[in-house]
Amino acid sequence: MELVEARTPDRVAAPGVGVREVAAPERLAPAPTPDTDRAAIGDDAELGGFPEGYADYGGNPAWLDHFVSAVLPCEGGPEWFEFPAYANGYVSAAQFAPGSWATAAAATGLWDETDPYTVGANVAWWSSHIEHPGGTGGWPVCWW
Repeated sequence: MELVEARTPDRVAAPGVGVREVAAPERLAPAPTPDTDRAAIGDDAELGGFPEGYADYGGNPAWLDHFVSAVLPCEGGPEWFEFPAYANGYVSAAQFAPGSWATAAAATGLWDETDPYTVGANVAWWSSHIEHPGGTGGWPVCWW
């Protein structure tokens, strides 16, 4: 798998200090490949606003195609882009843990787990406030 550089802001919690921003180290994200090309899923209209929500809430542009072509199909199944309600204990096509969704939704003000724009916004917010989307606070199984 080829890796490409991506940069994200990092925030860390220090006892008695709260959350602070630290310099963003260089990150590696999987590069798009022909079998994970967003075109295989459909155009942005079929994605129903996910890319717009992701962009509007500061999602790392280098990661958008990877979320759409690899992470969300892995997490939400082959029909993830229909944005169904899941009854498996996780929230949205991105399969957030309920507490993580609540944190992201409280920050964005967007709560509808079946709305593509909302899911994009909350994925963008969450992925920019954790160490790395492929880490334990993100989507470790489906990212890599």
